[in-house]
Amino acid sequence: MKRKIVFQFIIFVFSSIYPAFADTYTWQETNDGNWATTSNWSPAGAPGTGDSVTFNSASDNAIIDVGSGLTIKDIQFDTASAAAYTIGSGGAKSQTLTLDDGGSITMSSAVANNETINSNITLGNGTATASFSLTNDTAGNALTIAGAITGSTGAYTRTLTVTGDGTITLSGAITDGGGTVGLTKSGSGTLNTS
Repeated sequence: MKRKIVFQFIIFVFSSIYPAFADTYTWQETNDGNWATTSNWSPAGAPGTGDSVTFNSASDNAIIDVGSGLTIKDIQFDTASAAAYTIGSGGAKSQTLTLDDGGSITMSSAVANNETINSNITLGNGTATASFSLTNDTAGNALTIAGAITGSTGAYTRTLTVTGDGTITLSGAITDGGGTVGLTKSGSGTLNTS
């Protein structure tokens, strides 16, 4: 009995020090355009907080419904086969996407279509100062953020870096939320704001 208690204590300490690893998911779109449909992803499941997702193939449902709200770490559009995706259904600003602290949205140089985030974007989980990035490394295609960008609750600074060689358009308002949002531009690409 004594050994069992010690063993359980070691497992508890180990799991407290080393939390579960985040996963990386790839959009497969086998059923519909709903983010929450587990069979739309490989591995099967609905990605969420701490996870990274990749969109790298053609899709019959390239408008992705993120439901009542979604938190994710990273979104990447990758390869020349990636469709012209729109993340967020129902028109610009109809849904909300939260980026975990340190989160990013990236278009790799191989992408051959324009990509759009229709959702409003909330920067951070409201618990710390954090940095975020929007990257477009394509030569002639645009990354458009059609929704508003807002800092999360909590009196912290969120820094959003826009970078890469391609065009990034921010169509919505950028507001501080509970703290301060700073916008930094780097790279040779074009930043359009309205």
